Amino acid sequence: MSNNTKVIKIQCPFERVKKYNATPEAALYKAVIIQMIIDASNVSKDPKACRNEKRAKAWLFTRNEDFCSVCTMAEIDPEVVVTFARELIAMHGEKARIKNAARAELKSQKKVASLKNRLPGDLIWVRVIPQ
Repeated sequence: MSNNTKVIKIQCPFERVKKYNATPEAALYKAVIIQMIIDASNVSKDPKACRNEKRAKAWLFTRNEDFCSVCTMAEIDPEVVVTFARELIAMHGEKARIKNAARAELKSQKKVASLKNRLPGDLIWVRVIPQ
């Protein structure tokens, strides 16, 4: 797995779910919920990842019988899942926006440096104005 994943990373989520549940069934349904939150946190432009993101968000954020049943079997209040998922996804999205802005700034600085190296000394008047 590369370090450039476009979904939220949760350290050992499934191992922890298995360890801290009274029944295997509850662990299974909690793992389903975790996977949906991971899929919903996608920030990639990959078509398959975007489809999975849309499906996961629809499942998590529209009141449907399947979601409520899974939460009941996982022994978790559906409202807690929705609140947690919204906050986690928003936090991950903000982190991705900050990271992308930093990359764009670095790329812009490299372009200016490249221009400076190619222009004669008396033509260096290029100024980058952040957007």
